[in-house]
Amino acid sequence: MASTSTSPLAAAAAPPRPSRKKSTSTITHAVSDHIAADAAAASADGTTAPQSNGVDENQAPSAPKAKRARKSKAAAAPAPDGNGTDAAGPLGDATNDTPAPAKRGAKRKAASKATAAIKEVDQDDAADASADVTAESVEQDGEPELDSDGEPVRRAKNGRKLPKKKAKKPKVYVIPDVPKRDFRQEYRPDSTDDFSSQAARSQGFVGRIGYACLNTVLRTADPPVFSSRTARIKSIDEKGLDWVKELALQNCRDIIPMLQWNAEHNIRFMRLSSEIFPFASHKVYGYDLDFAKEELAEAGRVARSLGHRVTAHPGQFCQLGSPNPEVVTASIRELEVHCAVFDLMGMDQDSVMIIHGGGVYQDRPATLERMRDTIRNKLPQNVRNRLVLENDEISWSAEQLLPICHEFDIPMVFDFHHDMLRPSVKSPRELMPELLALFKKRNIRPKFHLSHPRPGSRNLRERRAHSDRCTSLPLDLPPNADIMIEAKDKEQAVLELYRIYDLFPVEHSILRPPADDITSATSGRRKTLNGSGGARDQDTQSEGEDDGGQDEDGKKGKSPRKPTEKQLEAEKVKRSIEHAKKIAAKRGLTYKGPEWIDPGSNARRLEQGPILSTQETLVVMEEEARQIREELKLRPRGERSVSEIRDAIEGKIRPNGEVKSEAEGESGSQESRVPKSEIMQDMSEHKVPGEEEKVVYQPTTPKKENGENGSHPVRGGVMIPTSAENVERVL
Repeated sequence: MASTSTSPLAAAAAPPRPSRKKSTSTITHAVSDHIAADAAAASADGTTAPQSNGVDENQAPSAPKAKRARKSKAAAAPAPDGNGTDAAGPLGDATNDTPAPAKRGAKRKAASKATAAIKEVDQDDAADASADVTAESVEQDGEPELDSDGEPVRRAKNGRKLPKKKAKKPKVYVIPDVPKRDFRQEYRPDSTDDFSSQAARSQGFVGRIGYACLNTVLRTADPPVFSSRTARIKSIDEKGLDWVKELALQNCRDIIPMLQWNAEHNIRFMRLSSEIFPFASHKVYGYDLDFAKEELAEAGRVARSLGHRVTAHPGQFCQLGSPNPEVVTASIRELEVHCAVFDLMGMDQDSVMIIHGGGVYQDRPATLERMRDTIRNKLPQNVRNRLVLENDEISWSAEQLLPICHEFDIPMVFDFHHDMLRPSVKSPRELMPELLALFKKRNIRPKFHLSHPRPGSRNLRERRAHSDRCTSLPLDLPPNADIMIEAKDKEQAVLELYRIYDLFPVEHSILRPPADDITSATSGRRKTLNGSGGARDQDTQSEGEDDGGQDEDGKKGKSPRKPTEKQLEAEKVKRSIEHAKKIAAKRGLTYKGPEWIDPGSNARRLEQGPILSTQETLVVMEEEARQIREELKLRPRGERSVSEIRDAIEGKIRPNGEVKSEAEGESGSQESRVPKSEIMQDMSEHKVPGEEEKVVYQPTTPKKENGENGSHPVRGGVMIPTSAENVERVL
């Protein structure tokens, strides 16, 4: 009986099996051509060619499989011919012209080569595979290889043709309309000055509006463009200082595309990041900037050619009046680095460095004297030429810094938002002539800062946070000044003001929607400017769909962030309260324990009244600032602080500017008014518990219904049990 084992030639002659991949036929044709070529060569040499076993020329044999030959007697038997008989004859005698069987190693090599060829061709269509061997796949006369659409052909390192990159689906953002305003119609009727009068504003706003440090459109581009790459000391120890310098060079190079993007969209004012050169002013890891002088010189050339003004705002750790000499020395090093950046860029006197007054260290006069000594005796002249001071919202009002500004001819950048939080005795309108005179004396174009409070903010701590965007320009802003918008949405805040005041046409493709949530919180809320609180873009969110775990393209991406300890604790308390309610219902009791209030909700705020918008909050803040100025004028200097006056009036102003009564401030139901003198009552009656006794104030623990002191912690007026058992005990 004939053996069932077949030779490679017989396997190739078998009828072809259906192939699941279209490109396999290319290999099978190649195998057939190879067999025909071997037969022709054998005939020319006078040797016997292997039998084709009657296979039709048009029939394509299937590709051989790479299988290990089994060790058996059947494997050594001669292969049958196409008629089912042995090739050696009916008697099984081998003839002399029968070729010797191929070795097992040769079979494996041949099968491996065939399999590799099939895998390589499977990457493309049959047409692409055949085109790879034509003249089109080779560069001719130095010209790049192009496909049928005229696009450059992408190839792997081994020469394999790569598929085209799929074009990303363009994002379509839903951009809401903005309320329209006219700068020419916003003036003080009784004013005759050159910044707030009708005549001064008749030509509209002709200054520049800028943003700080980061362009959100370029930051989320591919590849991202930004100039705030930074490092840690541990990374410097591991990777070396050359790695940090390479980061700095990339930061310098990315300044240019940011300036060009700004100019294309009519923005010619920007604050450079203070992290361009990480740790350059460090006492141990600091370094010189000469290695980046070419990159900085090119960035400066581009800025000057585009008419772009660039400034800097060194960090809050720059304290010229600190009682610690090491802090003062480190502050001077930081200022020298920022000054060196502008000097290497070749920028003029308009490129200034803005710093705050810093702390008062419980002795304002002594702090002022230390600031004078630092500026007079320790600051290099090139640093003094670019130094500008700014009023802040905590320690130094504008009028408290003006004496130093006049003494050393240092201009002041006036921050309108900070002035509402820590007002001077003089109003911005009264301060403006002094501020403009300081800039004019130094031949520097006036510069101001603007930010707005977040919606729903009700106290000083919440109002310090910057809103995502600004809704209006100040009434006392000079029409030819430059104003820096300090807002979370960066360039989008500038573009929104362009749309509100019709200053420049704005291209729709660069606009991003604002967040649709109303909250005073800022931490960890905005990652990308896609609307919906920054979670993702509007066009990819279907109604009722949860937007957690989505990336900016609307596809499933990274999972939500790991919950914090506070969130885990809140979730535990919530489950405990629900468990206690179930126990009470099971036992037929009435649940009298604490109720759950979501910390992230506005339920508590709604109990105190409606959430105010940014514009309504501005009205309240302006009225509070006006009353603080009136109170400061009535009292001798130093007798009463701004914070004490604010404590007396905070929360007593309606959104329309009227004063609430004390009863209305608590319940929100009264409509009567009270005189301001009653609101401005003597603060001597307002004592903090434990102040006279000089002991640490301990809040009282809420009592249970039976009068015994409880042991549950209190969070925001809600008694929080530590476990379900404690909730059960409250019952």
